[in-house]
Amino acid sequence: MHRLVSRFVELRPGEYRRTALLFLYFFLVVASFYILKPVRNALFLDALGAAKLPYVYLGTTALVALAMPLYTRAAATLSPQRLAAYGMGLSVLCILAFRWALGLGSTGVAAGFYIWVNLFSSVAIFQFWYLANVAFNAREAKRLFGFISSGGILGGAVGSAFTRWASLSLGTDALLTLSVVPLVACVIIATRLRV
Repeated sequence: MHRLVSRFVELRPGEYRRTALLFLYFFLVVASFYILKPVRNALFLDALGAAKLPYVYLGTTALVALAMPLYTRAAATLSPQRLAAYGMGLSVLCILAFRWALGLGSTGVAAGFYIWVNLFSSVAIFQFWYLANVAFNAREAKRLFGFISSGGILGGAVGSAFTRWASLSLGTDALLTLSVVPLVACVIIATRLRV
């Protein structure tokens, strides 16, 4: 694997593990989002229709405004790895809670899920770049961030393809449950990352 990666990027001693873990972390975060996004859209449009979209955009803005100070406070007290692991673990719990609540048939849950997925995407991407910036100095970043970022591109393609296949074969409910698998893997990666 090291030789294959070395064809695309110049890896120096001590960089392979961090590079591979962050590539995989970004791949998994983006793949999970590309599973959640169509589920979010389908559930919301089915429950509330497109006319209500402006309200969830406002709700997203409000939730981000409330969540970011809490995230900043947590970042000041936790290591980047723990912050990422706790963040992904909390995301897993939220998805499972929404999976259960959506079974109750409330239209408010579909709106809440839409808002939460928007928050998740913002925080998860921010969290990835925070980890990456702590893991590498400026010279390493110039060499490696292009390759590491390609993990997100690949994650988007794989997540989309998986979602297309799984939605036809398994249905929306199963997709929601399956979206936690990459995030559990992110928790494990964050605990193994040494920065």
